[in-house]
Amino acid sequence: MKQNFSGSGGELTIRVFHGAGLATETNLGTFAYSATASSFTSGALNITGNFIIRIDNNTAKTSGN
Repeated sequence: MKQNFSGSGGELTIRVFHGAGLATETNLGTFAYSATASSFTSGALNITGNFIIRIDNNTAKTSGN
């Protein structure tokens, strides 16, 4: 992860939706980001079939941005 815009860093929450109707949610965690490139690892998820990876930016947007 790397911030490619001006300002301070923030946090991302990464989740995987899977199973029948994509109704099962597995939260991989919350990870900080900044202007310095970084990565994260997660243990084996053992997810088969269809899935969706959802990445949410938890940083509040400020007025004027």
